Amino acid sequence: AIGVHSPAFAQGNSEKIIENIRYEEFLELRDDPNVVILNAAKLEPYFWVVPEDQKDEGITQKDLDAFLQKIIPAKETKVVLFCNANFRLTRKMPASWSVRGSLERNGYTDVHVLERLTPEEGFLGTKWGGRSTEEARMLESEVHSYAKEIPSDPVLLEKLQKHLDNLKKQ
Repeated sequence: AIGVHSPAFAQGNSEKIIENIRYEEFLELRDDPNVVILNAAKLEPYFWVVPEDQKDEGITQKDLDAFLQKIIPAKETKVVLFCNANFRLTRKMPASWSVRGSLERNGYTDVHVLERLTPEEGFLGTKWGGRSTEEARMLESEVHSYAKEIPSDPVLLEKLQKHLDNLKKQ
């Protein structure tokens, strides 16, 4: 595993280190039935949680917990996250980092992020990987093929849309 300094998840501790999973480790884990591999970009919107007394206006913590239990069987399950930032240059915070922090705040204890697979300079000016852009693109479809499908939940999506609409009005 490689460490990345990330104050975004520090929650008051500016020295928190995120342990990333190297691609070679991913290859060892990808067929393990006890490991859940997720495309964080598809999961990230569900973490826009509202207080329970506003349950008619958005996704509550109780909604989120029930949804996550459908995807990740137990809080101790090993989870490996990835997103498009693993395969191409981006200047915004990767969804996998955001979702990792959210899962940890929700009690998940074994959450990891796949290493960045491109050689370019990325988020916060960090240098990444030793692969060419072409090689990273080839690996992208392979990694996506092992991702667990995020189930569509029309009720939660409607609540999320209602919450976003309310934010636009403010």
